[in-house]
Amino acid sequence: YAIDTTGRVQTYVQKLIGKERNVSSEEKERITDSLRDFGESFEADEFSNAYDAHMNINHELASYTDTLLSRHRDDMEKVCGKNSYVEVRSKNEGIITFSSDGLEKQKIESVTADLFKNHPHMTELRTKEKMKKGDVIYRVVLNQRWRLMIPVSREHYRHLKKLQKNGKEQIKILFEKDNFETWAEYACTKNKEDYYVVLLFDNYVQRYINQRYLRVKLILSETEGLKIPTSSLVDKDVYKVPLSLLFAGSKSKEKNQVYILRKEKGKNTLTRREVRVYLTDEEFAYISDDSLAKGEVLSDPEKSEKFELEETEVLQGVYVVNRGFTVFKNIVILEKNDDYCIVSAENSEVELYDRIILNGSTAKEGRTIYGYQEMIYLCW
Repeated sequence: YAIDTTGRVQTYVQKLIGKERNVSSEEKERITDSLRDFGESFEADEFSNAYDAHMNINHELASYTDTLLSRHRDDMEKVCGKNSYVEVRSKNEGIITFSSDGLEKQKIESVTADLFKNHPHMTELRTKEKMKKGDVIYRVVLNQRWRLMIPVSREHYRHLKKLQKNGKEQIKILFEKDNFETWAEYACTKNKEDYYVVLLFDNYVQRYINQRYLRVKLILSETEGLKIPTSSLVDKDVYKVPLSLLFAGSKSKEKNQVYILRKEKGKNTLTRREVRVYLTDEEFAYISDDSLAKGEVLSDPEKSEKFELEETEVLQGVYVVNRGFTVFKNIVILEKNDDYCIVSAENSEVELYDRIILNGSTAKEGRTIYGYQEMIYLCW
């Protein structure tokens, strides 16, 4: 940097700018890009972005002044004199920036929630004002190692700790400023009552050196499947019976009927009944019907095979309303958080665009839904 010791250099620069009045196409493009980025990303509830845009443009204009001084250095010395300014070089090699918010010495353990609410903005350090001893002139970053600290809820904190315990060492990150995606190692920490995840980087300092605060998304899962709100989830008690005790009806190939063996007036009787088959595997079927009860006996009349209904199994699923009444469909959950879960499209009964009861606890199977009295959700 250079310090104007007499005020002559500043006067010279002002005259030079008034005389030349030309900015290179590259400098114009950088300023235009800053304005475009600000215009495209502006949101009324994030007015702080206006300060960042203002600082970036001032930075470009200050860089233009530096370029002018460099180009007219010999002439400046003739007009102002060689002793009219002092030139200082950095003692260390690194990435130089002329912006600061005063938080360079901030420690992780002293971060509070207030820092994320009313945070200071970066200001341009290059100035026409008088400087005094101890004033910050520039910042120099000596290496590419840096950290990003993100406040998270207690639930997300626990989820990330669990992922870490299960061997997930990195998280995928999306920087919203420039839609840049990368991976980062992470650590979970707690300051008093606040929870944080700290991302560790060893690159990209030059991309964000003038931003203390960044908007990012943590991409914790790329699991493909159907997205369902967790409020829709319900449990269904079903009986687990051998596949051999299921039979097809006389007019259907679908095996969804059973023989119930009962004793009436001292005689054994077989009653054929259609049941709801929710799930099957290689050996068993998981069935339900209002007429089935614990202790009843299913029978295969040809093989004299018998099976007593005992403890029930629990299936997880949702209530679907596609034909005016509720039908339970089982699901296989791949991933789940407090708000949504991702279910397998291949191993679940639900399909794309099924209409699902949003609050599953308020519904019952077989209930007729009139109009839209019940809240429904489009599965996608």
